[in-house]
Amino acid sequence: FVSMNAQHRPADPGVVVINVDDPSLVALQQNLHAGWPLPRSLYAQLLQGILKQNPKAVVFDIYFVDPDTQRPDDDKYLIDVATSSDKVFFPITRLEGGDDSKAAPFSRYPAQLGFEKMPGANRDARAAFLFPLPPLALTGRIGDINFLQDGDKVGRRYYTYYQVKGWRVPSLPAKVAGELGYTLPATANFVLNWRNNRDTVPFFPVYEDTQRSNPQRSANEFANKIAITGTNAAGLGDAHPTPLGAAYPGVDMLATALSNLKNHDWLRPTPPWIGAGLAALLVLVVWLLFSRSFGVFRTAGVLVVLTLALTALAFELLRTRWMLPVVQPALFGWLFFISMALAEYLHERRDRLHAIGM
Repeated sequence: FVSMNAQHRPADPGVVVINVDDPSLVALQQNLHAGWPLPRSLYAQLLQGILKQNPKAVVFDIYFVDPDTQRPDDDKYLIDVATSSDKVFFPITRLEGGDDSKAAPFSRYPAQLGFEKMPGANRDARAAFLFPLPPLALTGRIGDINFLQDGDKVGRRYYTYYQVKGWRVPSLPAKVAGELGYTLPATANFVLNWRNNRDTVPFFPVYEDTQRSNPQRSANEFANKIAITGTNAAGLGDAHPTPLGAAYPGVDMLATALSNLKNHDWLRPTPPWIGAGLAALLVLVVWLLFSRSFGVFRTAGVLVVLTLALTALAFELLRTRWMLPVVQPALFGWLFFISMALAEYLHERRDRLHAIGM
């Protein structure tokens, strides 16, 4: 259903991905002799060009962790440009499986990082995170981008915040949305309302245009928009299984989450009792039909109609951002039907054998 619903949702023009795709990497290598990871001066130059257009926010889905010892001026360039504006945001990552004992306690993290202490929080709580360069982290415009997967390893949700023993670390989409004044979900995570298409532009043509004295692209291409710089290039490992594909780019998941928060259109699950009530209703209908000797085939026909009606209702509700459970109620209904049909068959067979025996 989620995938089908995404087909009807066009790209959000207010959230644009600047994609360091494979053609961009080839062009950068051929024209600037720049390989991966790209020199940070390129990101600084790109950032300067985008900031001139007055975007709502510029979000990096690229890590700037260790100092560039070979090109320290590049680090300074990026830091100077990024810290000159309050619109630039960077990712952090919880190192799941890492050695938390080597991390500093949350109580010792600078307040500028924006980690929230909840009532009863453990002062000695520790969690290993991967931070950007200190001057970038201390802007406080940082957020977690850990992949959140369900039990089947598929990612359907995004963190609102990552919680560790009473300390809350905002996700990157939530941090951006909060800074822009958007309403956030009250829950620790939210279900993504996917769009089948993304508003994406390749990195190299955008970067190249920012370096021209007379730019050829629109001077308002990123005005009043959220611009996200990331990559879906092959071999860089930033892809995850989602309802829309087995290797869905992480930068597009980030864009989806930001679009959901911006438009307040993430998916809301219906209360648990609704699923239980639908299952009970289907079971009751099947029981009534069998008790009135409606017949196995006609009962099956009614159940097919009810299943299709439930499916259509769920799809329509999905358009209004509500998730109606279908699989479990239908499964209960059909399992009960099979058990009743089998019981009726065994009863009739016993009656026939009894009649023959007489």
